[in-house]
Amino acid sequence: MAVGLATSDGDDLRPISDARPAECLDVSLERGNQVGGYTRRPCKSGHGFEVVGVVTSTAAKGDAYPGSDALDSLGQKQCLPLFAGYVGIGFGDSQLLIRLLTPNPDSWASGDRETICLVQSGDGHQLVGSVRNSRR
Repeated sequence: MAVGLATSDGDDLRPISDARPAECLDVSLERGNQVGGYTRRPCKSGHGFEVVGVVTSTAAKGDAYPGSDALDSLGQKQCLPLFAGYVGIGFGDSQLLIRLLTPNPDSWASGDRETICLVQSGDGHQLVGSVRNSRR
């Protein structure tokens, strides 16, 4: 779950759990800023986000929901190296922002353990072109 994400127009909405590295996309928000799904976009066209990686918690199915703060902390720790490897520079030197989509309590209860690592423009504009190896 992330707050402040650009929304998609709902065309060809896919479950966010299907998002994979190197996909360019827009997300659709439901009430409470829960991500309802995403729409794949060509990277050469304007898009809100690009997936730089997906990481999986080692928690077992049936383990208690650790809370959004714990998942955000774990996601940051795991996504920052993926960001650097994908973009070509470290997050601290980048003009891009990182956003994490972590499991919510309901998806966690059904076995979801994936955090999706996204990047977006740091200037509030849509991304045009892939950020892979862009050193932005």
